[in-house]
Amino acid sequence: MVPLSGLPEPDVASFVELTAGLEPPKPLVAAIHRETEGNPLFVGEVVRLLASEGRLADAAESGSWKLTIPHGVRAVIGRRLRHLSTACKDVLTLASVLGREFRLDLLERVSDVAGDELLEILDEATEARVVSEVPGVLGRLRFAHALIRDVLYDALPPTRRVRLHRRFGEVLETVYASDPEPHLAELAYHFYAAAPGGPVDKAVDYSRRAGDRAVALLAYEEAARLYGLALEAIELKEAGKEAARLELLLRLGDAQARAGEGLEAKETFLQAAAAAKALDTGEQLARAALGYGGRFVWARAGKDVRLVSLLKEALKALPDADDPLRVRVLARLAGALRDEHERAPRDTLSREAVEMARRIGDPATLAYALDGRCTAIFWPENPEERMALATELVHLAEKIGEQERATQGRYLRAMFSLEMANIPTVRAELETVARLARELKQPAWLWMLVATQATLALFEGRFSQGEDLMDEALALGERAQGADAVLSYRIHQFTLRWQRGELDGLEEILTRAADEYPARPMLRCMLARLYADLSREADARRVFEELAADDFGSLPRTNEWLFSLGFLADVAEYLGDTNRARTAHELLSPYAARNASTADYISTGSVSRPLGVLAATLSRWEEAESHFEDALVMNEMMGARPWVAHTQHDYARTLLMRDRPDRARAIDFLAKASATYRELGMALWAERAQGLRGKQRVA
Repeated sequence: MVPLSGLPEPDVASFVELTAGLEPPKPLVAAIHRETEGNPLFVGEVVRLLASEGRLADAAESGSWKLTIPHGVRAVIGRRLRHLSTACKDVLTLASVLGREFRLDLLERVSDVAGDELLEILDEATEARVVSEVPGVLGRLRFAHALIRDVLYDALPPTRRVRLHRRFGEVLETVYASDPEPHLAELAYHFYAAAPGGPVDKAVDYSRRAGDRAVALLAYEEAARLYGLALEAIELKEAGKEAARLELLLRLGDAQARAGEGLEAKETFLQAAAAAKALDTGEQLARAALGYGGRFVWARAGKDVRLVSLLKEALKALPDADDPLRVRVLARLAGALRDEHERAPRDTLSREAVEMARRIGDPATLAYALDGRCTAIFWPENPEERMALATELVHLAEKIGEQERATQGRYLRAMFSLEMANIPTVRAELETVARLARELKQPAWLWMLVATQATLALFEGRFSQGEDLMDEALALGERAQGADAVLSYRIHQFTLRWQRGELDGLEEILTRAADEYPARPMLRCMLARLYADLSREADARRVFEELAADDFGSLPRTNEWLFSLGFLADVAEYLGDTNRARTAHELLSPYAARNASTADYISTGSVSRPLGVLAATLSRWEEAESHFEDALVMNEMMGARPWVAHTQHDYARTLLMRDRPDRARAIDFLAKASATYRELGMALWAERAQGLRGKQRVA
């Protein structure tokens, strides 16, 4: 007889789609496959049950569901068990309490059957293909299917089930007494199930310790599950549970955040904050506020109306003295305020955090403060200062083994190197970040890495690869990093479609994004540029006037300032606004040698390109040519092929605008730009460059 394997997940997905008439999401398919092991009969029964109860569509929408064993499946399993002796069924029922797999020595200790007699009974179950040996493991058997175990287990009266779990837990305590750590999850399982019968403290203790061990092993989802068990168990205590519950909430929130369950983590930390206030404990309130703020020190508050007030409340609750938690709250508050136009508050907060951390002398605290300072002062004029801070952060974090901070330091060095057009350093640092992020196993970090890889791919003209990467980044980050991941994706969408010349539909993407992120004027700068490319002069002028008011004062001098003003430079040329062009040229001139970029969502090449556009708008021809020459050198050096072509295109137009047009050089630049545009699939831009080239040939 040849054993048949279950259906693979793709076939389960096809079965669900054919049976229920809907395309099931991957989590639902994975859950059905996991519970049924792909057994065609069981898959069919489960899907039909869910569909008949109207639960399949709900399960598809939520991505989570609770399996109820269908009657048809129970009947099949019942027929198989019916042929077993009473003694065999009794032993298997006890074994079901241990789980899908079970150890013979544990079963022998709890049952009234021992030695050869137990083996003979289990031989009966083996011959009936109800259980089988676990390959490569002596003294351990497993149920042939998880649902067989579930049917036996569900048949136990609840009170007997509780007593048996307690008995097995006590036996396991004896067996594992010399080294319980590797077995904490197993002990937690039994004492949690036994908690209604009395051993609540053991249920809480083992579940908490098992959760701590899972965190240490980077098994964050498992840790969250175990902390959840401890929280459920502690509710059975009548008194004296508040402080312990608060600590469990803090640990649960941290595990959820590391697992990428950002929304769930925030809710857990809010519960922890409320509990900390009730207990009037500033330390736990600070931990809750920091946890609510997320894994990244740099993350802005955005539309989150709770974050800043919660951090400020935590700051007031802490002693006004040098304290590691106070350092972290100061640094995190500085990051949360990055949407604010005024620089001084986050400068002061982050500086105070670093100075206090240096006085305290704790390396981990200093690493956190340096991380916060790097992005709190992310301004166009200070890349060298930020790079020095990031380098210190890397050295410190790697020395003390703070992997998450070391990853952040390496990433910051990559980001700042991209800004300074040092592509070899960008690639070297991102290679290290990729290794560290995989080791951390945190979706938030994987999102940041993949989002940055998407930015680089789009920057270099690898558009198909960039499209795959930006989709992957959204899938990784949408739950883990929420609004930041969505914003990054919106800008990647704009970049990809704009470069490809697929301008239809971009207005809707940008206007929706601008509404979603009102504190990010860069989105309206992109919108103004889009209107110019669409020759919608009235719309371009309307948005441009709003952004250019008060000498472009509405644009905060942050990491988004250079490329935002660069987009407006192109709009100023389109509108022929020489006054604003002069102002923008003065503002951008100190940054001519920079690459306008923020690594996790956009890079628009050498700032000298928009400076050349502005100089040409002002009829400062020699200056414009000098800017374009510099831009060509930098963009070519960076491998930014789309931006090399855009620079050639802009340069050619400038050569043709002069009183004495240099048609030969312009045609040469247009030919080169057209060739690159065509090769990269930038059809609209190729058409425009070729059209301009054709006019000059006719002339």
